[in-house]
Amino acid sequence: MEDLNSAIDILDTALNGVTLDHPNRGTLLNSLGFRLGHRFVRTDSIDDLNRSIDLVIDITAQDNLADLAARLSNLGIQLGNRFERVGSMSDLDRALDTFNTAVSLIPPGHPNYASVANNLGNRLGILDQRTSSIEDLNRAIDILTTLVDGMPPNYPDRIMLLKNLGARLGDRHERTGLISDFICSH
Repeated sequence: MEDLNSAIDILDTALNGVTLDHPNRGTLLNSLGFRLGHRFVRTDSIDDLNRSIDLVIDITAQDNLADLAARLSNLGIQLGNRFERVGSMSDLDRALDTFNTAVSLIPPGHPNYASVANNLGNRLGILDQRTSSIEDLNRAIDILTTLVDGMPPNYPDRIMLLKNLGARLGDRHERTGLISDFICSH
């Protein structure tokens, strides 16, 4: 924890030393936002989470397209974390919008595509749990199925994708009683 606090302090110092138009400002903002989000996970400090979101929103408005999808994904994660902490549906809606935009910016074969699309699928599953919307659940299953089907068997995150797909299929089976969902989820 001490190293994380030091990293945040150093990034804050570095950020205070650059101008608004400095070419590395976006990278510093993203790094600081990411570290604050990580500290939130460890300490449950809502102030860290709110600052993380504010920093990432700031860079998504000014960032270049090459980095925008990754930054939006980071923002979606932090908005999702805040939704889980305070329960604001507007945070979940913004997280979904953010992930949708990030997914649209990344071609399916890109190394970050699976991670961002998986986050979108998971948040749709959470939305379904809150709203009981079978459409959201079906969309989550469609996204996760497409990801799993497009991944080679030795893809490092394939197990995580299969676990998430199985969970969503299990959710749909509980709701609809479809045997095919039950079989696929086990």
